[in-house]
Amino acid sequence: MIRACVLSVALVALSLTVSAPAAAQFGGAEELARTTALTAADDYRIGKGYFDMLKWLQGSLEDPEILGPVDALVRRLVASSDRPNTNFNVMVVPTPDINAAALPGGFLMINKGIIDSMPEDQLAFVIGHEIAHVQLRHFATTMNMTQAMEVLGVAEGGVEGGDRPIVEENAAVLEKMARSYARNLELEGDLYGMLYAMRAGYPASSGVEAMRTMKRLVGDTPPGMEEMADHPSFTDRIEQLAKGLTTIEETYGLFEAGVSFARQGQYDAAIPAFQQFLALFPKSAAAWSNLGACYLQKAKLSVPDDRWHDDIPVYLRADVTVRAIDTMSLERARDAFNKAVAINPNRDAALANLAVLARLEGDLEGAKGLLAKAMELDGKYAGYHNNQGILAAVQGQWKDADKAFAKALKLDGNALYVKVNQAVGLEKRGKKKDAIALWRELEAAPQFAAAAGKALTGLGETPVVAVAEEAVAETSLIALLGSLEGEGSIFGGSYEEPAGDSSLDAEPVARPTLPKPKAGPDGKLGEIAIGMSMDAVKAVLGAPDIEELMEDGFYGYMQWFDVGMSAMFTDDAASGFEVFDPCATLTARKIGRGAGRDAVLKAYGEPEYSYVDPDWGLETLMYESRGVAFYLSADKKVESLSIWAVNY
Repeated sequence: MIRACVLSVALVALSLTVSAPAAAQFGGAEELARTTALTAADDYRIGKGYFDMLKWLQGSLEDPEILGPVDALVRRLVASSDRPNTNFNVMVVPTPDINAAALPGGFLMINKGIIDSMPEDQLAFVIGHEIAHVQLRHFATTMNMTQAMEVLGVAEGGVEGGDRPIVEENAAVLEKMARSYARNLELEGDLYGMLYAMRAGYPASSGVEAMRTMKRLVGDTPPGMEEMADHPSFTDRIEQLAKGLTTIEETYGLFEAGVSFARQGQYDAAIPAFQQFLALFPKSAAAWSNLGACYLQKAKLSVPDDRWHDDIPVYLRADVTVRAIDTMSLERARDAFNKAVAINPNRDAALANLAVLARLEGDLEGAKGLLAKAMELDGKYAGYHNNQGILAAVQGQWKDADKAFAKALKLDGNALYVKVNQAVGLEKRGKKKDAIALWRELEAAPQFAAAAGKALTGLGETPVVAVAEEAVAETSLIALLGSLEGEGSIFGGSYEEPAGDSSLDAEPVARPTLPKPKAGPDGKLGEIAIGMSMDAVKAVLGAPDIEELMEDGFYGYMQWFDVGMSAMFTDDAASGFEVFDPCATLTARKIGRGAGRDAVLKAYGEPEYSYVDPDWGLETLMYESRGVAFYLSADKKVESLSIWAVNY
C-alpha cells in the first residue's frame, strides 16, 4: 500500500527547489485566459532551425527498416506520456556516436550508434527521457532564448552562404545550450522518462540498465559536459534512479487507478489516487487537471438543482450544475486546475473547466474568455461548443445558444447531453410543444430517462415509464461519465510547490453508503465478475503486479501486466474491470480485444455515447446503461474495454 510519506526516503534527491504556489501567479479568470502559449512559438522556431541545420550538416538516415521501428517507438512513448497529443519530429542521424537529444518545440535526434548499441527497452527509456525534457519545457530553464535566436540566425546565414565552418561553430554552441541541464532537471528527466517507458509496457529496470550501457560506452560523464560541475554523472543518475525504483513502480499505476475510479463516478476514491501520484510526479498537468475535475464533480453533485449540463473535459462530464456549492471542493478544484495550467499553459481541458467554475460563480466574462482560449486550442471538441451554448443561454442570448448547441451536435451526433440543454432552453422560452418532443426523444436514452421523465411530468405529460422520486433525485453516477477528449487515458512547464494546505493534503472523507456491486448481463469477463471479492479475483488471476489500497482499504485497485487486466474494488467487492494487451477474454456478448467496430455494433447496438479523437483516430463506444465501454484503435479494432457495476 502506498502511503503519502513514501518520498521522504526513496527519492529525496529528485525533489526540486521551487517558489510560491502556482495559483498565485494568476489573477482573475480574464487574466488567466490570456496566459497561454507562453513561448511555444519561440520553442518551435529554435528547435526547427537547429533541427534543419543539423540535417544540412550531417544528413539523415532514410532507411525505412530503421525509421519505421524508431517512429513506432516514439509514438508509443508519446502516447504514454502526460501530453500524448504532442507532435514530435524525429531524425535518425547516420553517425556511430552514442547519443540522443531533444530540441525545443518537439524535435528528436537519435544517432544510429545508440540504436545499434541498445535493446529496445533501454532505448525506450532514453527516448522517454528526451520526451520528458520537451514536455516539461526544461529548455525554458536552461536556454537564454534571446541568445539562442541570435546564434541560430548566424548559423542559418552560414547555411544560406554554404559556410560550413560557421554552421558547425554555431551548431556546437546551440547543442551545448540545449543540453546543459542542471542536476535536478536531468534527474527529473530520468524520473518522467521511466514513467513513460513503464506506461508503454517496458520493465522498470530499463532506465538503470540504459544508463549502465551509456556509462560503459561513453564513460561516466556525457561528452561535452565535462566542465559542467552541476551536470550529474551516469554513476549519480544510476544511484538515484535505482534508489527510487520501488517507489516509482508502486506509484505509477495510481494514475490509471484514478482514471478507473473516476469512470465509475467514485470521486472519493479517484481523488486520493491522483493525490498520491502527484506526490511523486508533481509536474503531471494531466493529473492536476483530473484531480480538479474530480473535485469539481463533487462540488456540482452537492446540490443537483440546476438542469444545465456542463461538459467537464477528459472523461468526466457533469450531469448537473450548482446553486449552493460545496465550497471546499470548488476551491480545491480551482487550485488543481491552476497548477495544471501553470505546468502546461495549453492544457485546454483545465482552461475549459476553469470556465465552468467562473460561470458558476457568476463571472460570465471570465468564463467566456477562458472557454474561448480552450476552443482556440481544440475547436473540434463538442463539449466546448456545448458549454459555449450554456454561457449564451444563461444570458438570454438564445440565437447564439442555438447555434453553439447545433455545432456541438454536428461534431458529435451522439452527445445527447447537448439535446438535454436544448430541451431546457426550449422550456425556458415557453416553447412547450417543442420541448416535449425533445424530452420524448431523450426518454428513450437510459442515462437521461429519469431527467426526461421528471421534465415531462413538470410539463403536464405522463412519462412512458414512471420515475420514482428517489430515482430522479439520485442521478446515476455512471451517467456522469464523459469522453477521451483526444488525450488517450487522461494523461496529460514550470511547477510551483503547493502550499502546505493545498490539494495534496487529503481532507477526511466520510465513506459513501453504496450498494454492493452485482454482476448484470454484461458484468462478467470469463471467470471473473462484478461483485467478486479481492481474494476471489486473485484466486483466478494470480498475484497482481500492482495492488493499491486507499481509504484504509475501502477502495482498491489491482493490475496484472501479463494477464492484461486491472480491477477496481469498493468495500472488498469488484466494481469494475479493464482489459488491455495481451488479454483475450471476451465480454458476455463475445466481444474482446481485436473485434471490429461492426462486431461491437452488431452485439450491442448503437452506443449511448461515442467520441472520435480527430488527431489519433481513436474512438470510444460507451454503453452506460449496460456498464460496458470499448476503446477502438485507428484501424477500428477494439484495443481495450472496460465493464463496471451499474447499480450505483
